[in-house]
Amino acid sequence: FLGAHAIPPEFANDGPNYIDHLVKEVVPDVCSEGLARYCDVFLEKGVFGVKESRKLLNSAKERGLEIKLHIDEIENLGGAGLAVELEATSVEHLVKTNHEEIEKLGRTGICCIFLPGTPFSLMDDQYPRARAFIESNCIVALATDLNPNCMTENMQNVITLACYKMGMTPAEAISAATINAAYGIGEEHRIGSLEVGKDADVVILDVDDFRKIPYHFGVNHVVHVIKEGNVEVFGGKLTGRERYVYIYAFKDGKLTIVRNRERGGWEIPGGRLKRGETYDEAARREFFEETGHELEIVSSMEAEEGMVFYGKVGKKIGEFDSEEIVEIEFVDRLPRNLNFPEVEYRAYLMAAPEGLRPRWI
Repeated sequence: FLGAHAIPPEFANDGPNYIDHLVKEVVPDVCSEGLARYCDVFLEKGVFGVKESRKLLNSAKERGLEIKLHIDEIENLGGAGLAVELEATSVEHLVKTNHEEIEKLGRTGICCIFLPGTPFSLMDDQYPRARAFIESNCIVALATDLNPNCMTENMQNVITLACYKMGMTPAEAISAATINAAYGIGEEHRIGSLEVGKDADVVILDVDDFRKIPYHFGVNHVVHVIKEGNVEVFGGKLTGRERYVYIYAFKDGKLTIVRNRERGGWEIPGGRLKRGETYDEAARREFFEETGHELEIVSSMEAEEGMVFYGKVGKKIGEFDSEEIVEIEFVDRLPRNLNFPEVEYRAYLMAAPEGLRPRWI
C-alpha cells in the first residue's frame, strides 16, 4: 500500500495532515479488508520526511503490515536509517545513499532494490552505486518502477541498464532480477529460482549465452513462458488458456453492475475473450451484450486471468442479453449480494484512475 507517494490536492500540500488521514482512516481499512501485505512511503524532499514516514509506517507495522520505503531518489533525507530502525523488508531507489548508510544496510537483511529505469527516463546521469552495495554485502535486487514517469514493464531493459549504467555483471543482474527480487517481496521460498518444490514459473529466452540478455538489448528475447506449470506463451504467442475481461464503467459517478441470471447475485460486466479478439474488442463486446451500451475505455490494467478495464458508459445502442442478465443498475455503493468477494471489487475500484475513482469507495 503506497498511499503516501504524493500529497493529494485536496490536502493543499499539507503532508502531516494527509499522513494523519492515512493513519486514522485509510490504513485501518486496508488492514481490515486484507488489501495489502506491505506499507510503503516515498520519503523525499517536498513529499514526506522522516517524521511523517515514521508515523505512518509505525501505524502500519502495529496493524501487521510489513514495511518498504522509497528513499534517496532525488535527495538523501536519512531514509536508510529509518529503514534499519523499522526493520524494513526492502528499500527502493537508493541513488543518493551514502557509503556509511550502504555499510549499515549491508549489516541487515534489508533488500536494496535498484530502479535504473527511473534515472534513465528522467535523463539523470546518476545511478545507484551498485558495486558499493555489493561490496558491502547488501542483498540487491532489480525492478522496473513502472509508473507514469518510468513507463517500462521490460525487465530485460532493466538488466541492461544495471550492467551498462551501474557496473553490475550479467550474472549479478540476472540474480538481482530473479531470486533476490523474490526475496524483496518475501517470496524467495516459493519463486525466484528453479528448485524442486517451488512454483514452476519459467521464462525461456532465445540466447545461447546468458550474457547476451544485457548485451543484445532493445529486443524481446522471450519465446516461452510457463506460469505455475502452465504454458502461457509458446513461440512468442499466448496459448489457448481462457482469458477474461472485467469492466468497471461509470455513469455520473455511479458504477455499472449487472445481476447474473445463473449466479443470482450482482457483479460487474465482463466475460471470456473469443478467439482472435483483442482485449479492447472483448471489453466493448461484453459490455454491450450485458448492458446494451457502448463502452468508452479510459484505461486498463493486467489481472491474473486477463485485463481489467476502466471506462465511461456510452450511449445505448441496443438491448442487453436477457438470457444471461436479469437487470442492470448504476450504484453509488456495492450491494450486499455480490457473486464474488467484495474485497476484489474494492481493490480494483481503489485502483481506478483519477476522475473515475468513486468517492464512496
